Amino acid sequence: MVVRRTRWWSAAAFDRLAEIAAAVSVPVSADLEAGYGPAPENVAATVRRAGELGVVGGNIEDAVDGILFPIDEAAERIAAARAAAPAATFVLNARTDAYFAGGSDDPFRETVERALRYVEAGADCVFVPGVEDAATIRRLVEEIPAPLNIVAGLAATKIDVPTLFSLGVKRVSLGGEPRARGLQRARACRRGTARDGNARIPRRRRGLRRTAASIRCLIVDLGTSLVAV
Repeated sequence: MVVRRTRWWSAAAFDRLAEIAAAVSVPVSADLEAGYGPAPENVAATVRRAGELGVVGGNIEDAVDGILFPIDEAAERIAAARAAAPAATFVLNARTDAYFAGGSDDPFRETVERALRYVEAGADCVFVPGVEDAATIRRLVEEIPAPLNIVAGLAATKIDVPTLFSLGVKRVSLGGEPRARGLQRARACRRGTARDGNARIPRRRRGLRRTAASIRCLIVDLGTSLVAV
């Protein structure tokens, strides 16, 4: 028996999620990590609670602390999430970390095998972080019978969003990029204030308006209480 440490959500985290879902006019999808519990029943409870708050989708990962769940166990967790999710209104995004976790001589084949099982278990789309090249992304699109989700800007070799869509990707996430940009601006503000009392941060409001206008869905990370768009 392998015992894994799991990160547990708190009532306060779901309170924030409810506030966000009620405050915005776009659909809200939650990053539910590995489901916040060791058993499929825990995953089901997490997804059920998210759906009750008006969330329209969620990610479920197949790894904790960089260790992949055995494929049968991971598929059971996806099936439990599907059974607990609101019917026809909740997009279940199954994330596989085969490229991150290591331990496989062929992460591409491992990813496809897992994706097929997760789709069979009820996943609506498949999220594959860690892929770094266009050719591999195109092959994943061809072999996975569900919409593919890729993170823009996560890999060392960054592929722009229009190129990802041209490869057949259907959903693009920004991951921690908005947070990183915000921290960069906060550090610049701190340096300016420490130097001469003037933050000198350009407002760039026009760009912010364009960004806000392009948002189609908020993805809320309960583990860190951060929001990615």
